[in-house]
Amino acid sequence: MRYLCTYFDFNYLVRALPLYESLLRWAETDFTLYALCLDEDCESILRQLKLPSVVIIPLQELEAGDKDLLSVKGTRSKIEYYFTITPCLIQFLLCKNSYIDRLMYIDADMYFFNSVSLLYQEWAGNSLYITPHRFPARLKYLLQAGEFNVGIIGVCNNIDGRACMTWWRERCLEWCYDRVELTRFADQKYLDMWPELFVGLCISSHLGINTAAWNVEQYSITKKDGNIYVDGLPLVIYHFQGYKRLSTHMIDPGLNVYHKLVGDAASYHILRPYTSAVIRAEYTLSKLLQGKINVSGNSRIADRTEYMSIIYKIRLFIEGRVLVNVGHFAWYCRQTVIVKRWVDLIISIRHIKRAS
Repeated sequence: MRYLCTYFDFNYLVRALPLYESLLRWAETDFTLYALCLDEDCESILRQLKLPSVVIIPLQELEAGDKDLLSVKGTRSKIEYYFTITPCLIQFLLCKNSYIDRLMYIDADMYFFNSVSLLYQEWAGNSLYITPHRFPARLKYLLQAGEFNVGIIGVCNNIDGRACMTWWRERCLEWCYDRVELTRFADQKYLDMWPELFVGLCISSHLGINTAAWNVEQYSITKKDGNIYVDGLPLVIYHFQGYKRLSTHMIDPGLNVYHKLVGDAASYHILRPYTSAVIRAEYTLSKLLQGKINVSGNSRIADRTEYMSIIYKIRLFIEGRVLVNVGHFAWYCRQTVIVKRWVDLIISIRHIKRAS
């Protein structure tokens, strides 16, 4: 039996369901997914879905078992409170369920493309497991937010694992805000200290584990015999951080903040399958709720104003930076870069005429 946990609110249900779907396909063994529901609407819908192998945890249950967490709730924004929850949830589950030998925390916006066993094989024999961001050279400035990513955290229910969670939880209760300081950023930059503080730590070296928008541009993406490869290694799990629906037929796959498009292979083999899974989740939830749902995926204040601008959406479309979907079909609109070239040419001609 494998034990995993995640958390999400109502808006992120449409991201959590694809994660669960990918687990069903690739777990290859019995698993339990502990799902912390961050609001009542999320909990209600999840109970209606009655997903096998999912254990629902209401937020009130976690807060009742961790008064220190509840005490800081009023001092932080919603997203900052969510960040604070990460180590609290892991420690809560380890303390409450002694039968859990290893617990894997996974962000709700992740998706398995290959066997979960490959992740556990790398973690084997260690008490803790984390993954580096692996930023390309042009994005090294992002290390200010942390060398490691919180998207995947493995913790053994032993002395070393629990000691690390106790330390991490205490740090996050003291300070966990959505801003960068010298040695702190949310719940994430604390992980930079783990290699010096804790023994039994495995730092992933597998390029196909926590592949993401911020590092995929470095890799050669191929497909062979039904499996996707990242520089020759199996793509195990991809992190779709920043993936947002901009409108009824337009989706930002999470690349725009990094100012980089992906190649056709990554588009076809990674972005499109995930988008299909998200669309299936949208249809499931819309049918259940008898109407449209909010599936934007926006949680952070910095995401909202710009992405609500019609002009911004049009520009993204012209530049070929969005996925376009109609019904259950989706494609990466890279061909519209041609349109952008024509627009640039027309603007240049106008400037030349004015200059003359």
